[in-house]
Amino acid sequence: MLAEAKKLEKRLADELDAIEALNKERMDLQVRLDVSEKAKADGADQGANILSEIDKYRKAEAALKEEVARCEKNTSAYKEKIASADAVIAKEGEALAAATAEREGKHAKLLDENGRLSGLSQRIDSLRRMEEHFEGYQQSVRFVMQEYAADASRFTGKIYGPVSKLITIEKEYITAIETALGQNLQNIVVESEETAKSCIQRLKQAGAGRATFYPISSIRATTETDEIRRAASMVGYVGRADKLVSFEPRYREIIEWLLLRTLVFEDIDSATSAAKKLQYRVRIVTLDGQLINAGGSFTGGSVRRDSGILSRTGEIDQLTKSQKELEKQADKTKQEIAALEKAMEEAKRKIADAEQTRDLLYTMSRAQFSELDHATAKLAANDELILKLTADYER
Repeated sequence: MLAEAKKLEKRLADELDAIEALNKERMDLQVRLDVSEKAKADGADQGANILSEIDKYRKAEAALKEEVARCEKNTSAYKEKIASADAVIAKEGEALAAATAEREGKHAKLLDENGRLSGLSQRIDSLRRMEEHFEGYQQSVRFVMQEYAADASRFTGKIYGPVSKLITIEKEYITAIETALGQNLQNIVVESEETAKSCIQRLKQAGAGRATFYPISSIRATTETDEIRRAASMVGYVGRADKLVSFEPRYREIIEWLLLRTLVFEDIDSATSAAKKLQYRVRIVTLDGQLINAGGSFTGGSVRRDSGILSRTGEIDQLTKSQKELEKQADKTKQEIAALEKAMEEAKRKIADAEQTRDLLYTMSRAQFSELDHATAKLAANDELILKLTADYER
């Protein structure tokens, strides 16, 4: 049944087309017949009348061509505007796709940076807890510092802390200074002799062991010798150990007392050569932690880079710097993502505006395109009629 209905529909359509064609032919014949009848009724020359009608339709042709040209100009303007809107849609669509892809890449980068920041924070927190609890220090040092933190009034005067917490060292010198100071790193700097006595008294009362104290009021720095001055011009010389650390001015006497007569050289060969020339009268340490003592004894071997107290402090400083740099980078990535998202929103807005403009142009242009079609059809019909009238005249 459905197939039969479709056949009937097609047949009906074909018949309607045929009827329309016949109607057109009928109208053409009617015009031609009217021209002939008019000529006959007037009793005039039929050829002259036909030529007059042809001339009339030729004049109509000129007007119709002007109408077609006008409609084509209008429709061309619409086509250009629609094409311009399509170009904006295509361009902004590409920009949107590119920004979206770049944003996804930035999101992945930010995720990685946040993960690394989390790892750094955990490591820094762990190391700081170790510092706060004085892990790696002698029991006696931990006792004094924790007691002082809990109640400073138990002691006479100020306790500034172990030497390790009072100095700052560049990463490349940590091993050398750590070797040069040795156990002295854990010795506690205090305000005065009375402060040292009160600390010792607390250790005795608690049975918490023994510790060494450096009163600022009593310790005086050693002086530079001729050998130390001569060493500055030797191959491999890095510097006086006390010059390679940073500290507050109040600790200067103690740090110079500990390190002024220790020299730092690049390696064991340059250190050995200098020690011989200086007749083993100075203490020399290398950047990798080998030690030549005054008098000629050597101490050395492998050194774990992360085993010392200063290494831990240095690692905290280095990790903190890395953390700040990574935070800056993560902030930059966030800003880049925000800029990309803004660009995406702008591209979406432009696409929506262009699509709206294009739809409006399509709506406005339909009447003009219809008018063009109508004018073109009238011109074609007029031209065809001229041809047929011309043929009639010739016959």
